[in-house]
Amino acid sequence: MKNKELGYRGEDFAKRYLEKKGYRYEISNYCAQGGEIDIICFDPFEDEYVLVEVKTRRNKVFGEIEETISEAKFIHMERAAERYFLEHKKMEEIPDYRIDILFVIPQEKITLVKHLKNQGGSF
Repeated sequence: MKNKELGYRGEDFAKRYLEKKGYRYEISNYCAQGGEIDIICFDPFEDEYVLVEVKTRRNKVFGEIEETISEAKFIHMERAAERYFLEHKKMEEIPDYRIDILFVIPQEKITLVKHLKNQGGSF
């Protein structure tokens, strides 16, 4: 399986995983102002939007996943989110949101996932 195909498979799994957890899916692969957000959804339990960065890997070594995303990546995600909320949701101010990371490892019979919530302020 090629990297791009692996990434799409991981993002598809992440979307279904979040929906099963009760999150309301909004959009995938949103790009604006030099930033991309893999998934934007709404968490009704916390009453906030969630920007999701999906990392899909072939092996079971999680390592320090929080360190796989740079400060610059978070900044670009935040800029893209501002554009999304203002233009697509027609909001006058930016709503509450958080950045989550979903680490996905597709296997033959099961898919492993590690969901790290509220990672944007960790840099």
